[in-house]
Amino acid sequence: MCFSASASFGTAALLFATGGMTTALAQTDQERPFAAIPLLFGIQQLIEGLIWMGLGRGDTQMAGSLAFLYSLFSHLVWPVYMPWATLRAEPLGRRRSLIVMARAASLALTAYLAFSLWSEPITVQVCAGHLAYAGARQDVFGPWLMLAYVAATCGSLMLSSHQVLRAFGVAVLVSLGLTVAIYEQWVISIWCFFAALLSFILLFHFIQPAWRSMRTA
Repeated sequence: MCFSASASFGTAALLFATGGMTTALAQTDQERPFAAIPLLFGIQQLIEGLIWMGLGRGDTQMAGSLAFLYSLFSHLVWPVYMPWATLRAEPLGRRRSLIVMARAASLALTAYLAFSLWSEPITVQVCAGHLAYAGARQDVFGPWLMLAYVAATCGSLMLSSHQVLRAFGVAVLVSLGLTVAIYEQWVISIWCFFAALLSFILLFHFIQPAWRSMRTA
C-alpha cells in the first residue's frame, strides 16, 4: 500500500484470507480466475510492503528490483488478466463477443507496455508520505493509453453479465476518478490499493450461492 510497510503487509494478509475463501468457494474452472484476483492483489501489496522496507534501509537496488516486479502487475498482469478472467466466466452471447474484442485490444496494449518496461528503468521513492514511481510507469498517464488501459481492466468487467462483476468494474472505475482527483501524483500506487480493497466485492459473488445452499439444506 502507498502509505506504509505495515499497512501494505496488513492489506496483503486480508487479501490472502479473502482469496483463500473465494478459491475455496469457486465451484467451476470458469470461476477460478476471478476467485484468484484477491490473491494476486495480495502478492502486489506484499511487494509494495517490501519496497517500503528496502527504501527504509536505503537499499535502492532492492527497491528498484521490486518496483519492476510491482510494475509487471500494473503494466502486464491486470490488462491481460481482467479481460481473460471475465471471458472465462461469461456464457455465450453478445456480451461475450464484446469481451473478446476487449481482450484482443488489451493484448496490443500490453505489448506496448511490455516494451516500455524493458526500455526504460523503473524508479521509486517516497514523496509526501506515498510511493512515487517514475520511468515506464509514466506511459500510463497518456490520455489515450490510459483510456485503453481502463477499457481493458474496468471495461471488460462492466461488460459482464454477472452483476457482482459489473459492480466491481464500476467501483474500480470510480476509484480511479477519485484517485486522479485527490492523488494525481501517485495514481498507479494508490489506484492499485483501492482496486485491491475493492476486490473484496468478489467475495459476494461466491458467498451468495453458498449461502443459498446452506439455507435450503
